[in-house]
Amino acid sequence: METKTLQYVSLSEVFQDCDEILQWFGEHSDLTWGGATFTLTSLNRLAVEVDFAKVYYLTQPEVLDQANLVLQRLSDLPRDTMVDLES
Repeated sequence: METKTLQYVSLSEVFQDCDEILQWFGEHSDLTWGGATFTLTSLNRLAVEVDFAKVYYLTQPEVLDQANLVLQRLSDLPRDTMVDLES
């Protein structure tokens, strides 16, 4: 059996100071989590969810700024990084 190594960041770090977008994500995302030690998703999959959230906030520039900040954080990470939804 081969042991594999991966790198990940915490969801709470990605959404730090972006409470409105995090709330939307928790209520409306197609991604599910809970009760596990780790639930990982790709940067691209998370970016798709956050980009979709922007449609809901077209008239709220401060929330759009949060979404754009999260998207920038995701794009700054190495492409093979995962996001842990449990932390």
